[in-house]
Amino acid sequence: MKIDIPVNPPQKLEFPDYIAWFYSNILIPYPLYIITTVDENEVPNAQPNTWGLPLGDKYGQFFIFYDWASHHTIQNVITTKEFVVNVPSEVDVTQVMNTVKHFPRGIDEIAASGLTAIPSKVVKVPRIKECKAHFECRLCWHKQTHLRGNDDAGVIVLGEVVAASGDEEVLSGSAPKKVQGMKTVYLLSRNVDSINMKVTNQMTYGTIDKLKDFIRLEREGIIYNVQE
Repeated sequence: MKIDIPVNPPQKLEFPDYIAWFYSNILIPYPLYIITTVDENEVPNAQPNTWGLPLGDKYGQFFIFYDWASHHTIQNVITTKEFVVNVPSEVDVTQVMNTVKHFPRGIDEIAASGLTAIPSKVVKVPRIKECKAHFECRLCWHKQTHLRGNDDAGVIVLGEVVAASGDEEVLSGSAPKKVQGMKTVYLLSRNVDSINMKVTNQMTYGTIDKLKDFIRLEREGIIYNVQE
């Protein structure tokens, strides 16, 4: 039997339990990214984000993400027209999640979070050394939306990937070797009991570090080459 999930959370729920309400019901895992930006004085900012997606084709590679207009990340992207997507690994997730803290303007959030900034190849925004992979992006466009029941506006950002880099262990070798080296972190915003519409646990995360855990190739012969 199918059960309908309300698009909007119950009114009694307050931040952060109403975030990604129906996705929390269905428990869709989100890859964790750290978006770095700089302000007009080139002071770095860092923020975890799970509402992002790489996309593209032979004509161009892009990254799209969503955030709130009140956050320094969006303000910096609109001002400087640049951002970097950093992909952390399981071994770095505790340290990386320090970037969720809200710091005042003018604070280097990468350093304040105990992480290390390294120069990017093309954009002025730094990469985070501890992360495994990096997409340097220039802003293509942004579009403001509105969150129902919330005064703060949301913003969708699309950036073109103008440079990419990563650690050697996630760039060389077989696909299983790359996956095991990456140990990409996936977050579940909340676990919601879809029958009673109650939040049952806080944010959790996990990894997928074996190719067989998440992909089944239908082409004959390929799957048998994947080593456990």
